[in-house]
Amino acid sequence: VYAKIYDIAVKDDTFYFLTEKDVFSSSYPKQTITTVKQNNGYTNLLSYNDSLIFYSKSKASNVVLSDLNTQSEKVLYKASNPIQNVHIKDGLLLLIEGSNKVVLIDIEKATSKVIYTGVGIQDAILYTENDIYVAKTAASSPNSALIHVDVKTQETVIVPINGEVAFSLTQSTSSNIFYGVCVYSGTTKRTDIFAFYPDSK
Repeated sequence: VYAKIYDIAVKDDTFYFLTEKDVFSSSYPKQTITTVKQNNGYTNLLSYNDSLIFYSKSKASNVVLSDLNTQSEKVLYKASNPIQNVHIKDGLLLLIEGSNKVVLIDIEKATSKVIYTGVGIQDAILYTENDIYVAKTAASSPNSALIHVDVKTQETVIVPINGEVAFSLTQSTSSNIFYGVCVYSGTTKRTDIFAFYPDSK
């Protein structure tokens, strides 16, 4: 109705729609649409408690926390390279910057820490507060398309998965499983959707 929708975030029964100029909220039960705030040039948003988190994918943008009640804003992180993906879990943001850096951001403290650096990083998920899984190209070191990173020690362990590149990691909300896509080349030449069970490896 209003403009092209760049992104959508959900909190309870309210949907937030990000357009070029504004953020709209829409309540399904009440069937109302309200202008929440102006968009300051961002292309993506996430919902977090009574706030929205803004950033621009494929750009070296700020990651901003915007309080919906007070309209105050706080910069959580300033990316120096294009942002590829952002995942949110348990008050933490996991950000893939460029194709060589994974950054963990504490939303409440507005602190950040580089967890992993490498070549050909495609995606990453925060499985637990101390366990991160990174999807990457297998041609880079370590020679695997999927690795586990210990947040505290930053030790990396290869996950036994065949394929040249893994990407699009998504964690199940109802069980201790995450999913991804893995591409095989050479004589095999196929694309698989895989499920990985971290607890049983």
